Amino acid sequence: MNDAFIDTHDIGLLDAYSQAVITTLADTRAGVVSLRLQNTRATRHGRAGGSTSGSGSGFLVTPDGYLLTNHHVASAGDRVTVTLDDGGEHAAQQVGSDAHTDLAVLRVAAPTPLHCPLPWAAWSISCG
Repeated sequence: MNDAFIDTHDIGLLDAYSQAVITTLADTRAGVVSLRLQNTRATRHGRAGGSTSGSGSGFLVTPDGYLLTNHHVASAGDRVTVTLDDGGEHAAQQVGSDAHTDLAVLRVAAPTPLHCPLPWAAWSISCG
């Protein structure tokens, strides 16, 4: 990119935008999870699935383990393993799913409350 096309004012705006993105990432990354799905049901031919059939991501919405992901991700298998930002892995169960909106809610089976950086999470637990 040619520096002649960058206005001095734009550099300040770009820096402010970059700082906002970096701050948001630092504040919320602990709530982002990786999902690994495995299909353990028998196939049409009677063989067990057994192989990893999908992966995706989601984000924690409550400290007691509820997370939001896509329906097409959650429907890729019947056994779900969630990997947290700290590397911990936990099983999860599907709570609900809606194909029309492509949303699904899962619940992580974790022995302790999970770090959920989203601001409404603390409010929903304290008011729920």
